[in-house]
Amino acid sequence: MNSKWIPTMCYQCKAECAILARVEDGVLKEIPANTLRAAASLGAPPHVRFFRVYLPLAAPGIAAGALMVFILALGYYITPALVGGGGDQMLSYFVAKYTMETGNWGLAAALGGLVAFPLPLGAEEPKKHEPPPTPAPAPTGSGAAALEKLKA
Repeated sequence: MNSKWIPTMCYQCKAECAILARVEDGVLKEIPANTLRAAASLGAPPHVRFFRVYLPLAAPGIAAGALMVFILALGYYITPALVGGGGDQMLSYFVAKYTMETGNWGLAAALGGLVAFPLPLGAEEPKKHEPPPTPAPAPTGSGAAALEKLKA
């Protein structure tokens, strides 16, 4: 089994993780800490606070970072030649080769479609936030009178 591509992929992951971390850092710093404290005060356990409060607020940043890394990774058709050698090439190298050198536009388009195929799968329409529910009306009748007695 040929495993010369493993160091190449490790290098590319290391290079792209720094970009993803910077994007995520900016997004996660903007999430107010009050939201997590509010969820805790309402009795949500830590895993619920993470999955129902923190993760939905961070989701646009995660999607933006992933899309940025994916687009930058498409340009890595020279990196395998430098790090892994000329025998191991990524798909984007062959798209460039069949477009520029051989002129086989049909094969280049098919390979380019394979590279671009995951893009629509990750894109979804942003969800519209529903307005918060209206609060319950104040008590009336004997309950209100009893509350006034307690206040006095």
